[in-house]
Formats: sequence, structure tokens, C-alpha cells
Amino acid sequence: MKPGASANELRDDLDDVWLTPLRWSRYAYRTKTQTKVRARADADEAYEQKKKSKELFVEQRSGTLFDFLDEFEGVASKHVVHRSILSRQKASASLFERERRPGILGLDIDYAGNFDIEEARKVQSEHWSTKQSTLFMAVAVWLDIAEWDNPTSELPASAEVTVNGSLSDKEPNSNEHWARVVRKVEKSDGDAEDLYEVLTFDKKTETVARSKLRHRVFIKQCNAGVSDDKTHDSWSMRCFVEKTIEHLKEQGAVKDHKLKVLCVHSDNAAQHFKSSKSLHYFSKQLEGMGFESILYDFGPPGHGKGEQRYCIEL
Repeated sequence: MKPGASANELRDDLDDVWLTPLRWSRYAYRTKTQTKVRARADADEAYEQKKKSKELFVEQRSGTLFDFLDEFEGVASKHVVHRSILSRQKASASLFERERRPGILGLDIDYAGNFDIEEARKVQSEHWSTKQSTLFMAVAVWLDIAEWDNPTSELPASAEVTVNGSLSDKEPNSNEHWARVVRKVEKSDGDAEDLYEVLTFDKKTETVARSKLRHRVFIKQCNAGVSDDKTHDSWSMRCFVEKTIEHLKEQGAVKDHKLKVLCVHSDNAAQHFKSSKSLHYFSKQLEGMGFESILYDFGPPGHGKGEQRYCIEL
């Protein structure tokens, strides 16, 4: 701009590219005209009304490069914050996985898109009205307590271990840490037990006796819930989680592996996960489910869905 000029005045030597007409598109919300929404007893009526009154659409925009950059700045500034939160969350999730001990049940939950039910035979009109059902995925993960407490089993290369880890029924040691097995070291004269070379998270190698290594063997199980009720709300989530826990108890997993802590992870969808109703429900289930404590971790939507995404694709 010229010295002393207003913000709307441009410099005389400005390149023409800044004034070139551009066209772009962006996602935006617009208000829909409709009648009042009646929420279910468990739902937040104000939230339901707000959700139903707006719709997402693609808006076509035009202007100069200045106009485009002004709009892009607002979007980019929010995206930087989003990426920062996502980066911290991934680092935190990685730390949790490395420090996980026996007795912790991880439950990764999410709804899939409504499942299409294709019938073998249809009349012509049925091709235009697809029947659907709700598909809820819950991936349960816990450490094998027998493998953890076994001080003599053979450790293959790339196996996850906890160095200086205490037994499952003891308090954690202050110096225990995660590592991955590189190779088994050949014994020399005087070695009383097997030695292993391991690589720690910060890329340091250590040679450790087998008795000081806890083998981290994860047991993973995908539980799929199907319902003809296509409403994804807190009631639905509670039902599927309860059925999953009941199934694990019937298998003996909760008792055999002494699972006392429940760690739930989901995205932050307010309709069925991140709500006061869902948190209140879990806070009242310590005695009912038999856990000593429950941790709920929310992630941003569209990220960190983990293994249940692959189960959904199958």
C-alpha cells in the first residue's frame, strides 16, 4: 500500500496476479426451514433442534486473490489448532499404550455407517428403498497376564517387552519402561540366564536378563452389535457396551486376566458419546460392571478410529 493510504487502496506497482478473478468452493452450513423437532427422552432437545435445523452444503465463491487469502486465513488458523490437538492426542495415546499394564481393559468404540441389507429377491419398487441397520463396533484389548508373569518364555525378535517390570499383582516399578526385542544374545561362560538386546522408545539399546523382561502379548477381540433401530444415541451406546462387557465376562476374560480398570476411547460425537448422560452412566457402572475405575478418552472426529475401522470394512 502507499504510505499513509487506507487499507482498501493498493500500491501502484502491485502485480496483476493479485487482482486476477478466482473461483473456489468451501463447505458451509445453512438454515433449513422446518417444524420443531421433538427429541427423545434421553436426548438433548436443544441440541437435536440445532442439529436438524442446519445442513452442510458446498458454497461456490469468487473474488480476487486477496479475497481468497482472507477466507483461507480463517480456515487455516483453526486447522493449526486442530493439528496441534491431534498431535498431542496421538503422543498421549502412544504413551498410554507403552505404559499399559495387565488388568487394564481397553475398549475402542464407534458407530459405522448404517449397514445396507441387500435381499436376494426384490420387486422393482424395492430397489429404490434400501433397508438398513445400525452397526456398532467395540474392539476390546488387554494384556495376557500369563505371558506377562512368565519369566522364562522365549522372546521372538520385535516382541514388545517392559524392562524391569513388576509382576501383575505388584505395584509398578519406578524404573520400568517399554522396549522392543532386537535379538537374543548368545550366552557366555558364567551367564546364569538368557540375555536379550532390546531397543527402547528413545532409540537406546540395552542388554537385559530375561527375568527382568515382561512379555507384552495383547489379546484383541472385535465385538459387532447390530440393531434394526437406526437411532445413534446414548441409550444405544450403553446397550452395546453392556452387551460387550457381558460377553467378555461370560468368556472368563475379565476374571482370568484380572481386568479391574476400563479405558474407553471414542470420538467426541455429542449425540451418543461426549455428553453428560454418557459420562453419568459410566460413573454409575463401577459396581455394576465390577471395575475399580473407568477412564474415558475422547478423540477428534475422523481421527484415531483404530482397529474398529478395519473391522467395519470387513
